[in-house]
Amino acid sequence: WDDYIVTIKSSSLVLEGEFDKDNRKLTMKIAGSDGTQGEIDIEIPVGCCEPEDIEIMLDEEPFDYELTQDSTHYNVHIEYTHSIHELTASFGQSTEIPDQPVETDEKGLLDDLPFIGLIIAIIVIILLLILITRNNNGKDNMGVQELPPEKLVVLLEQKHTDGEMTDETYEDIKSLLEKYNGG
Repeated sequence: WDDYIVTIKSSSLVLEGEFDKDNRKLTMKIAGSDGTQGEIDIEIPVGCCEPEDIEIMLDEEPFDYELTQDSTHYNVHIEYTHSIHELTASFGQSTEIPDQPVETDEKGLLDDLPFIGLIIAIIVIILLLILITRNNNGKDNMGVQELPPEKLVVLLEQKHTDGEMTDETYEDIKSLLEKYNGG
């Protein structure tokens, strides 16, 4: 709650769960195969409450639990026999909670490396396709540009002789070629 993260691990099936932030109370409906052992571990940041503020109720009755503490968390361990139960964990009266940084699951650049590599590969492929397309377009246009003027004149005369162009078009292109060749 607030800037704190409370972690709950259970061997039971959690059917319902709710945290009442104002009253600092966690309520869960839990179940398991009748007669088997059930366990719940609750990890509570030290700044959230005092150890004496922690109260566990099972089916609305006070229930014994094991409490350990390290430098940052209280660890509540609860064991019970399975059936359907309502478990309530209270963490004391609402008080002002001191600032504590929120734990985040930040990923570094190296975690994103496969994704970055994929994007770079896609960009390289797109650039290669553009380059190939430009080269192919250039080759398609090279046929006429690469022919020496003498061959262009022979090609022009053949097209005119075969009837593939009018006399007027033939004369226009021939005059352009002569100007291009310098006379």
